[in-house]
Amino acid sequence: FPVTIPERIVTGPAVADIDGSGTADIVIVTLDSNVYAIDAYGSLKSGFPFLTSDGIQAPATLADLDGDQDLEIITGNEGGNVYVLHHDGSIMVSFITGHPIRGGVSIADLDRNGQMELLFSGLDQYVHAWNPIVDGEITGWPVNIGSGSISEPIVVDLDNDLDLEVITATIEGTIYISHHDGSSYQNFPYISQDSIHSTPAIGDLDNDGDYELIVGTDANLKVLDILDVGGDQYSWKAYRGNSHRDGYYDVSLSYLAMDNN
Repeated sequence: FPVTIPERIVTGPAVADIDGSGTADIVIVTLDSNVYAIDAYGSLKSGFPFLTSDGIQAPATLADLDGDQDLEIITGNEGGNVYVLHHDGSIMVSFITGHPIRGGVSIADLDRNGQMELLFSGLDQYVHAWNPIVDGEITGWPVNIGSGSISEPIVVDLDNDLDLEVITATIEGTIYISHHDGSSYQNFPYISQDSIHSTPAIGDLDNDGDYELIVGTDANLKVLDILDVGGDQYSWKAYRGNSHRDGYYDVSLSYLAMDNN
């Protein structure tokens, strides 16, 4: 290090051990349409870069989607394509919306069938819940959110029913919450009147047993009180998936959370 990548980079990296080598790898995406994977010693990994169809502004997400003990690399691009790559840079599957995808891809098993869905929004005015194993969206999805979105969906059990809710914010300033089946959460959508370009956050700020939803707009910071008793189950509770903001999703921890409930 340092490693020079002679391309434009406008989003942060994802970091995890993608191939089981015992050391962390760094995954970088570029506006010049490439996905790079660099090992812990600063060397470009075999099979990379992977050239996508268009520039990339959405950060990569890393997760073992197919259960083979190594990680897949997921990212969306300006052409509206979501790519799922194996750890060696070969393509596993892709999905096209036809409109730019600029927010990160979140992960959850909404229908609790043991297979992860990829959750993402874009400028097509929909939130998608796509199962890459069967290459299809699950029942009730996509959900129309009326305008474009460039933030990541947040996934958490807001009402302690052991199912997950999906929180999405739009550029025009509307916050949508959907149940696992795509139906609308009570009292939502919420219209903030101000543009939202960031990912919402969730937490019990006042220790009263229910969640508060925090979102920054182009004018202020809003805190909404979700009046239902919150559950412990979550899948993608924070921007980039966890407090490290590394874009790595540990599938085993999600299953553990489900088992505990």
